[in-house]
Amino acid sequence: MRELDSLPLSPRPHQVPEEVRKQRLSQAKAKKDKILKRKNKDPNAPKKALSAFMLYSNKVRDSVKKANPDMSFGELGKAIANKWNAMGPDQKKVERPVVPLPPPPRPPPPGRPGGGAGG
Repeated sequence: MRELDSLPLSPRPHQVPEEVRKQRLSQAKAKKDKILKRKNKDPNAPKKALSAFMLYSNKVRDSVKKANPDMSFGELGKAIANKWNAMGPDQKKVERPVVPLPPPPRPPPPGRPGGGAGG
């Protein structure tokens, strides 16, 4: 008779030992905490520029909605996308609005380096 045959069978051979289960749970929690710790976005940060399709979609949405008032939001988006895909590359070029840059900072007046109050 072999040695393995004499060992008692556990009631649930597929069950994970308690210490291994706790270790896995702590690892999963640590991973979840790492994922949840994201930097807060700056609300004053500049937004990304809209794509040519989004500019077109914003321009055309009202006219497509007036022509098809019974369309759902998803159907409306599909109709706009179909119109966009039917357009040629020359028609897809969109004039982007130009945002003026702020003026450069003025240099300090001569004779007063740094512009601080002297005494």
